[in-house]
Amino acid sequence: MICQNWQNTMKNNVMILGALESPKDKRDIDLGSVVSPQAIPETYLPIYGIVSLFQGHQPACSSFAGAHLKEIQELLDVKSTDKLSAQYLWDKIKDIDGVPAEQGTYARAIFKTLKSQGICIDEIYPTNVKLSIPEFAEDKTTSGIDAEAQFRIIKSYGKMMGKTDMDLLRRLIYNSKAVLIRIVVDDGFWGTQYPTFTKKRWGHFVIADGYDGNNIRIIDSADPNEKMRIKYIANKYADFITESWTSIDISTKKVKLLTSELAILRLLVKLYIKLLKLLKVGK
Repeated sequence: MICQNWQNTMKNNVMILGALESPKDKRDIDLGSVVSPQAIPETYLPIYGIVSLFQGHQPACSSFAGAHLKEIQELLDVKSTDKLSAQYLWDKIKDIDGVPAEQGTYARAIFKTLKSQGICIDEIYPTNVKLSIPEFAEDKTTSGIDAEAQFRIIKSYGKMMGKTDMDLLRRLIYNSKAVLIRIVVDDGFWGTQYPTFTKKRWGHFVIADGYDGNNIRIIDSADPNEKMRIKYIANKYADFITESWTSIDISTKKVKLLTSELAILRLLVKLYIKLLKLLKVGK
């Protein structure tokens, strides 16, 4: 059974978890072209000790996933264990995305906001999911809070292009430690650590932070049972993962330069192989 908290977000039997598809943008960086080719372990299941956040009836899984992503990054980068404000990120997202609050948002808006605004600690801008949906989305920040959030901006971001490649997703998880993914769930998602996927009913953002040979581990913000917010998505459900995004530690300009240089290098390799074949034929 779906948690009673979701009744306020049901419209025409459609649950609004808050994860819309991102509009296409040719400027998006292809993560597959910049991820490290180094070998990765078969299993990567780190223990961070991060407390999963709960979005309640808010259609804001985006900002809760974004907060989880930054908490992992801050823990690994500067050993910070601060709880971050999902409400701050949500309010800033709603300032730019042009989407009604009750409909949620899309992944690019999450990362665009993290790049320009960052995210503050929850202590100075507490997340209160008991507010109404309009109140939760109302930007009540101050210049001082915005300044504190600037300590946690990201430099750049990108997405996996095309259909979900589980091997590439594992590589992204291992290299970036946290990947925001959009999944499409149904009733089989709640009340279990091993969800099933049958119908593509509701879009939902979660953070993928680990894997083994058979599953991708995620941090969820929607399950009312805190013990069930760490879940494992089996490889066979790859088609229910529709988008994968993460931040990159170098500037967008440098990423695009490296991507173009890599494309040139690949072309040169192809030409070299053709030349070797021609020389072999000529002998």
